[in-house]
Parts: sequence; C-alpha cells; structure tokens
Amino acid sequence: MLTDQQYKRLLSKKHKKPYFYQVADAAGVSAKTARKHLSYAAYLLHLCRTEAQLRRYNTINRF
Repeated sequence: MLTDQQYKRLLSKKHKKPYFYQVADAAGVSAKTARKHLSYAAYLLHLCRTEAQLRRYNTINRF
C-alpha cells in the first residue's frame, strides 16, 4: 500500500531516473509495488484521454 506522498513522489521521479528500481528506491517503495501502481496510473491516464477525446468529438458534431 502506498501513501499519497509516496505515490506523488513515484510519479514525479518516473522520468528522472534511468532504471525502474531507482525510481522505486527514490519513492521509498518496493519495485513490485511501484510497477503495479505505475502500470495502473498509465491505464487510468489512457481512460481519461479517451473520455476527453470522446467529449470533444461529441461537442463538435452536436450541431
């Protein structure tokens, strides 16, 4: 389980470190936990982008 602070730190360090285990160490979590939460964050981001694209499409073609 991650705290909010660890999750924010994990997301902020994701692109700053070359190796995945370094990101996990910098956030203070295990590599397995970090991998699980980062893959889930990517999935949620994908869903948000899809919904935004659908909303934009529906507003353009409404008239």
